[in-house]
Amino acid sequence: MSALTQYEQTPHTLRLFDQSQPDRPTTPPHRRRPLTLNRCWKAWFLPGMRTGNAPATIAEDMRNLRRFSRAWRSMNPRTITPGVPIRKITQSGMAEVAELLLDGFDEVPLAPNTVRKCLSTVRKVLREAEDRGKITRAPKMPKLPWSESEPVPLLLEEVDRAYRAADAALWPRIADIPPATTWRCWIVWFWIYGARTQDFVGYKTSKYDGLLWKSVSRETVCPIRKLRIEHEHGWLKFVPLKTRFTRRESLVLPLHPVALAHLNPFTGLDDLRVWPNGRSKQSFYRAWKDICAKAQLPPGSCISGSDRDDDGNPSLRKGCSNNWDEVRDGLGERVLGHVAQGTNGRHYKQVLPRLITGLNQLPLPPSFLD
Repeated sequence: MSALTQYEQTPHTLRLFDQSQPDRPTTPPHRRRPLTLNRCWKAWFLPGMRTGNAPATIAEDMRNLRRFSRAWRSMNPRTITPGVPIRKITQSGMAEVAELLLDGFDEVPLAPNTVRKCLSTVRKVLREAEDRGKITRAPKMPKLPWSESEPVPLLLEEVDRAYRAADAALWPRIADIPPATTWRCWIVWFWIYGARTQDFVGYKTSKYDGLLWKSVSRETVCPIRKLRIEHEHGWLKFVPLKTRFTRRESLVLPLHPVALAHLNPFTGLDDLRVWPNGRSKQSFYRAWKDICAKAQLPPGSCISGSDRDDDGNPSLRKGCSNNWDEVRDGLGERVLGHVAQGTNGRHYKQVLPRLITGLNQLPLPPSFLD
């Protein structure tokens, strides 16, 4: 028996040289799967969102990624890899996807703000990929037309009626505190600070939902020490839930004495949460609807609403932004936690001193001071 025959009969024989086996295609070398939008989102964002976001927020991200992927693949039909490789997404490609979605593509035409939200989800993933060194630079957002609808805030007199109508609420019952006391406190805090509902009211399962006592500091020195700013009533410092897994930046705002006074009934009730209310989203919104009905607020009135409302629903959050802008233009953007636009706004303009000055000029409903 030849040496080659002996080699062919060993268990380690390479099939490529085994002349006794029929011809078969050779397996190409193993290649690492490319990073796609969906894979990156599931690995980098989904685990954190499951513990801190409502299912609707997760579903919205998934819907945005699906829309983008369908449109992108329709422009690149010869792409073999499932999904959209992040390295192949360019600004011009995002602009083409936007045009397809605005025109309708395989569904009804989408509003500009809806398309903007879709691209924002994609760019959120791309910015994270840039931070992790997976791509050189995340492409910029293409310019899109804005919807013609005008934001509708709740007005000062409407908030005043809501405060007085808080006794219509039957939830929550915190210790011996009537529901009306809790709701009046919430209305004050939402009107002054314009937070999203989940940042103040913890009606979900995580014990860290809602405003925590550690976020309310009575120290006069600003938590951002290098600013060397003081405020006699203290500071509010929290990370908005919506940006907790993207920007990870704390929102720091001066405390208003009226907001602090409304916290007095809740002091000492819980070591962790400011408002240790029950875990019932349904009860929360039922109570709000009862207040709206008694106060005769406009239909669809809400607390925080959506950043991309096309339906014109009035909200406390919009009212807060406009209220601060009446004191000084641009303050509403800062209080709501939106990123400043332009180099000057991001790197040079200091807003906290203006906020402290504006606290004394901020219009408040008369009922807040009763």
